[in-house]
Amino acid sequence: MVSLLNHSQKSKRTAFGLEILAEVKKVIPDLQVQLFGTTEPVGQLPDYAHFTLHATAQQLRTTIYGSSKVYLLSSELEGWGLTGMEAQASGAALVSGRIGGVTEYATDENSILVNPNKKSEYVNAVVNLLSNDTKRLELVEKSHERLEQFTLKESTTKLEQILGI
Repeated sequence: MVSLLNHSQKSKRTAFGLEILAEVKKVIPDLQVQLFGTTEPVGQLPDYAHFTLHATAQQLRTTIYGSSKVYLLSSELEGWGLTGMEAQASGAALVSGRIGGVTEYATDENSILVNPNKKSEYVNAVVNLLSNDTKRLELVEKSHERLEQFTLKESTTKLEQILGI
């Protein structure tokens, strides 16, 4: 299972993500995709893709991110890339382009970061993780360690230091 955000904003590149997953499907025939978002997908989805409109926090945690082995973040740019972090926190390994925002929390130790303009790199990364549970679980563990730095308490402490409080 791989999850992917469906978004109408072109920079999120949902169509590109679906192209990547179509290539993955050729190598991993039992691939299933959890697509989610706040707008309906444009066009017909492949039969292996399931869409959830306006997913609740519980659905994201369990049915979408929580049931996914990999979260594919195919955006060309992000301010933060919250869905990637949410997916990591829920136990999915992250495959993303090496783009600003995402690299604030995603590293080569806890994610697979690729050239955002190379479809083949995304495909290879997703196939690698779906075929190698040891590597995938290692990334998930490293993600959880890294995400511990992003607590409200840590953010407050850093803000107070910046403000000199």
